[in-house]
Amino acid sequence: MTMRLSLGLVLMMALPVAAQTEPGSPLAALDAETFDRLTRGRIMGHYDGPWYGAEEYFSGRHVIWQDADGCMAGTWEQRGDQICFIYEDGLPDRCWVYLAEPDGTLSAWFEGDMTGNPIMLREQADPIRCPELAPLS
Repeated sequence: MTMRLSLGLVLMMALPVAAQTEPGSPLAALDAETFDRLTRGRIMGHYDGPWYGAEEYFSGRHVIWQDADGCMAGTWEQRGDQICFIYEDGLPDRCWVYLAEPDGTLSAWFEGDMTGNPIMLREQADPIRCPELAPLS
């Protein structure tokens, strides 16, 4: 077998593995350390087309969420390949699979269901306006 043919076979065999680890693949889900590094100290606007809310990320995995209905404080933790948010509203935890996109945005799928369009998170300059809240301790 020639060297060129051998190299071609090696590259063809590697393609499925490379495709599985590209952004958008479940194998590229962000773990807690990476998610924290990409969000801590930032305010991320959430978009499902138009803006619908923003979350400010603090040390210790604390967050403050703001949308048209108001604000709430919470925390987050990793469960498997999902990042789950626990807010003080008493509703069930909200879990998402996050992927980092090449342009610096994060894409997120609720409960890891990647059949629909993701929510997009982009850093925003506008501050969260929730003076009555401090991150949960």
